Amino acid sequence: METTALREVALGHLPLSGFHHLLAFVVLVTLWSRREAAGRVLPTYLAAAFGTASFALLSQAGARAHGAVAVILTVLWLREALSPGGRIAFRRTPRFRLTLMVIAGAFALSYPGYSGELPPFIFSPLGVTLSPTLIAALALLNATEGPTDRLLHWTTTAAGLLFGTLGVAAGVWQDGVLLFVALYAALLLIRGRKLLPSDDVDAPRSVDEIRSRIYSRRSLLPGPRDTRRRSRSSRRRLR
Repeated sequence: METTALREVALGHLPLSGFHHLLAFVVLVTLWSRREAAGRVLPTYLAAAFGTASFALLSQAGARAHGAVAVILTVLWLREALSPGGRIAFRRTPRFRLTLMVIAGAFALSYPGYSGELPPFIFSPLGVTLSPTLIAALALLNATEGPTDRLLHWTTTAAGLLFGTLGVAAGVWQDGVLLFVALYAALLLIRGRKLLPSDDVDAPRSVDEIRSRIYSRRSLLPGPRDTRRRSRSSRRRLR
């Protein structure tokens, strides 16, 4: 009954699904040009996605339990957008984890089975039902180098574990992806996340160190003259 209600919600809000795909495209273009805006733009988008999902789910009698959870997640993601409790960046994320979560995010954008005869990569119920929206949110939280807000990450993970398990038990194979990313999130939260070495580990820490590195580099082109070193002509005069 619940699966049928969710399908009715998805099919009844296809224009909203299309709007979210367009909005997601705008967000990706924005981040491509201004990556430093990720910490504000992505939480704001997910707050909007869970907000529209709560509106759509609460309108259907058989899906109101999903809608109540969506309201809680809307509040948490809105709080993250207004007052960030974590840091969203991907420079030090291991490539395997980053690739895995990008694939999961792409699956959320093309979540099949709920768009009728229309293509799921344009009308999947992202921002309409919980499963694809949770996959997108968990993929982001898992992919970032962090740290993440613990309450937000744990609440989103708990919702993913709950609805992923219920979906798999009901025979919805798509929710296996949700269960996987939720289990991955729980593992990261319990064991901690491994990161690539920082780019500035060997960075020079003083003006003298910067100057020494410049003069020590070999180049075919003439570089800056080190006034502290005596030239050959001056050494000859001293002799």
